[in-house]
Amino acid sequence: MREIRRRLGIIGALLSLVAALLASGCSTLTAARLAYNQAPELAYWTLDAYADFNGAQSLQAKAVLARWQDWHRHTQLPLYAATLRALQAQLPQDISADQACSVVADARQTVMVSLHHVEPAAASLAATLQPAQLEAMARKFAKSNAEWRGTYLTVAPQKAQAKRLEQATDRSEWLYGALNSAQNEVLKRSVSQSVFDAALSDAERLRRQDDTLQTLRGVMANSATATAAVHALVARSFTSPNTAHRRYQDALTREGCVLFAELHQRASATQRSHAAQKLQRYESLLLSLAEPS
Repeated sequence: MREIRRRLGIIGALLSLVAALLASGCSTLTAARLAYNQAPELAYWTLDAYADFNGAQSLQAKAVLARWQDWHRHTQLPLYAATLRALQAQLPQDISADQACSVVADARQTVMVSLHHVEPAAASLAATLQPAQLEAMARKFAKSNAEWRGTYLTVAPQKAQAKRLEQATDRSEWLYGALNSAQNEVLKRSVSQSVFDAALSDAERLRRQDDTLQTLRGVMANSATATAAVHALVARSFTSPNTAHRRYQDALTREGCVLFAELHQRASATQRSHAAQKLQRYESLLLSLAEPS
């Protein structure tokens, strides 16, 4: 299951499949298909691990997720397939950092569309939560924070950097296959010189979590404003109200665009063909998933 979540996460990054199931693992189209088809169940168990739903809430959450996936399958997947088709046409040539950032901006927008679609139903569910469930959510946040800090913040900088290099290499090899020496050097240089700041990232995690808990408390107290409150929370989660963090996030995004452009510039014809074929296979997968069942 860990492997399935990782591949769905990569599809999400490339195709804007909403959000969320980032981890590590598998490389097959079969696993990706299974992951998407099981996404409502996986998402339900993830949410339940945080909120500890009661019986009625479980039924409501499962129904919301099933309806959302049906909408997403038939309206969004064809758009993602078209995006992949356009990207394939660009891969034989060099791709600039500006072009890469344009794809990122488009991906961000499609994620927002998908999240905005589910906000009213999510708000209705949030209004049923109880104080004890928010306490359980806070404990889950604390556990997640400890795990994240143990990987990036409270370990030796060299160890955190090695982990980030491993992740970057894995993502790049998924697209291109085995990297050449020039690409490996680009990755090492990028990670070693990165603007990534674990303390800043940790502070924003805490802000978002506190914002989530405060918003949910407000929704529980006044369900009439629930949809507007959830909509605003989503907006703040994507665009931090903290000016320093917005500048930091913009710098990280630009850094990733530059890295992709440099890796692609150093990609061989074989690697570019590998990347195009990979995206073509996922384009076909998306179109097959989008077909009426």
